[in-house]
Amino acid sequence: MDEKDKKEDYLLSDIVDNSYTNDSIKEDVIYKFTCQNCGSSFYCVSSSDSCIYCGEKCSVLDEYTDAKDVFCLPFDKSIDDAKTIYKKYVRFKFLMPGIFRKKVTVDNLKKVYIPILLRSCNVNGHIIFYAADNEKNNSLTKYEVSHTVNVDFDNVVLSLYSKIDNEIISIMNDYNFDNLKEFTSNDVNDSFCIISDIDNDVSNEKINLYLNKYVIGLVRDDINHNLKKVKDNSTKIEVKSEQKVLIPAYILNINNSICFINAQNGEIFINYTIEKKSIFIFSLICFILIFILVFLLAWII
Repeated sequence: MDEKDKKEDYLLSDIVDNSYTNDSIKEDVIYKFTCQNCGSSFYCVSSSDSCIYCGEKCSVLDEYTDAKDVFCLPFDKSIDDAKTIYKKYVRFKFLMPGIFRKKVTVDNLKKVYIPILLRSCNVNGHIIFYAADNEKNNSLTKYEVSHTVNVDFDNVVLSLYSKIDNEIISIMNDYNFDNLKEFTSNDVNDSFCIISDIDNDVSNEKINLYLNKYVIGLVRDDINHNLKKVKDNSTKIEVKSEQKVLIPAYILNINNSICFINAQNGEIFINYTIEKKSIFIFSLICFILIFILVFLLAWII
């Protein structure tokens, strides 16, 4: 596959050479936008030109072209459901920066489709380990352990958007893919559709690395020796099925902290850093409360 074919194989990346300015966009037409700050690209209706990830200004590149062989899941949670889930989650996070609880922050939740690769495959072959045990006389008894591997994996999920990292993958894996349907331009409507920025070669490498690491871990756990190191891995990965899928979510970027809500089951993930000021204030409040409690107990006694 040459470089041109790789680029054309991106999810939802049918781009024409023509470009548009923000002043010339039409009403109720779906356009591709690209952020001038973080580089994210997405489709949305013409009423928005700010980045869904970092909020900076975007440039309009082209009108939307229907994607082929792309599937999606429906939104089971409304935007109001997402706001309720978010507010309930942050309500008692006392060390969380105050900006996370502001109304303007909650109102910035975005309804988005995130591109993933959904793959089912089989891993089979042999893995040979160097194994050893430490004996009581400080000697080392060495072994060579060989295992035959034949493991099926269904619905392995890989994010095709580089800004969705591995911490969020576990929540993405909780989607139920039984209700997949073909994606059309009508599904964009009031949502944003993120365009993949990871090509086929990179996605294949990431999935293969994940599966190999997982299988090696399974085998290593079955080896009853103290030291276990891979000598040879001759396993191969056979792809049984593969689909490009857009999964529904609500995302929010707050000072480079990402909030991700699964729009099917409502699971939420927020990556944030606790400020030193918040730790100090919380510690001070706890100290004052404990001091008052001790004083009252001493006074009563």
